Amino acid sequence: MGEAKKPVHGQIRIDKDGSMWVAVEKNTQGNHIKSETITPDSIRDKELDDLRRRLRKAKYLTWILSVLGLIVGAFISWALMVILG
Repeated sequence: MGEAKKPVHGQIRIDKDGSMWVAVEKNTQGNHIKSETITPDSIRDKELDDLRRRLRKAKYLTWILSVLGLIVGAFISWALMVILG
């Protein structure tokens, strides 16, 4: 086969035995580059926060459109009474 490729920083690898590891490089000063561990919980938490934010925005928009609809409806009703009145 070909040569073994050097893994890229942050690349997740799974060995033949099923164990996982992440490749970590050192930067020019010799310090390890900070990396974030990704877990199913962290992904789920971010998605839930996004869904909560969207739901909150939708609730506000619903209230605003409802009030605006009532105001416009009342104005149209008043205008028709004045014109036909």
